[in-house]
Amino acid sequence: MDNSFSGISAGLLFATKETSVIVFFSFLVAIIFTKTYKVLNPKSISLFGISFLLISVLFYSSFFSYPKGIIDSVLTFKNYFIKSSVNTEHVQPWFYYFKLLSYNSLNNFAISEAVILLLGFVGIIFSFIKIQIIRKIFYLNFFPFLQLSGL
Repeated sequence: MDNSFSGISAGLLFATKETSVIVFFSFLVAIIFTKTYKVLNPKSISLFGISFLLISVLFYSSFFSYPKGIIDSVLTFKNYFIKSSVNTEHVQPWFYYFKLLSYNSLNNFAISEAVILLLGFVGIIFSFIKIQIIRKIFYLNFFPFLQLSGL
């Protein structure tokens, strides 16, 4: 039953988010690195696939009133592959978005998301630390603060 709900969620994600391929790739990488694929069985994979396809077909065909939408949902990726081979839109250096997050000014008004950037880096570091007690201490001490601050 859980796999059909996962398939429904994935189908809704695919039907509503243009960038769902990035999320699906992230899921695939996570499944590989966590070795979750070892516990998957054919029944769970088929439940996931059927529910994913059903939701995708329902939404892209506008509930079976526009069948060409199903084909268009797949052909739309052709545009992304063409855009990815031509580098005209993304010409910023790799650190550009880090610079935007750390400090930026707009009409003499300073904008900074440095706290979020810092906490993101702290999260990355803690995700690689194997010692559970350090994670527990960090989350017990800082999680209530983050909830109260609205971050």
